[in-house]
Amino acid sequence: MLFWQFLEYGAKRCHDLGNSGFYQLIPFYGLFMLFQEGDVGANEYGPNPNDGPEDKDKAYAYNQELGLKEIEAIAAKLRLAADQGNAEAQTNLAVCYAKGTGVARDEVEAYAYFSIAAIKNQNARRTLLNLEKSLSPEDRLRGQQRFEELQKEIEAKIAAKLAGK
Repeated sequence: MLFWQFLEYGAKRCHDLGNSGFYQLIPFYGLFMLFQEGDVGANEYGPNPNDGPEDKDKAYAYNQELGLKEIEAIAAKLRLAADQGNAEAQTNLAVCYAKGTGVARDEVEAYAYFSIAAIKNQNARRTLLNLEKSLSPEDRLRGQQRFEELQKEIEAKIAAKLAGK
């Protein structure tokens, strides 16, 4: 079921960018979509839900239609997988924190998750380098400290799961 929700949301996001929903099948296009602004105004896939004098009301209705609770649930499921050492989930959760998608926006937490994911995931390494450039030295230090804490937390969760088998 989660797979279909990702596809549905991905298709909507592709359309917001003026592309076919099939674009989401391109490797790493999902990450690209998270960092891109949508088209201004209507495109061939329909009107921009944020157009008009009551932008905030329309944006709220649009987000309700997408189901913020579903997006938050997806982020929670990503966290479960990320906390079990899944590098792809760690990367996606880091993107969620960087953009504030399904979780509160937190660049320090994003830095920590990108750092964990970068151990196994080259895409996360590249994104981490870009994020480092935008962070203040203080936030980078806080991110490195959080990375060390997070690494210990994840190792403990994995060890506990293995011990329970």
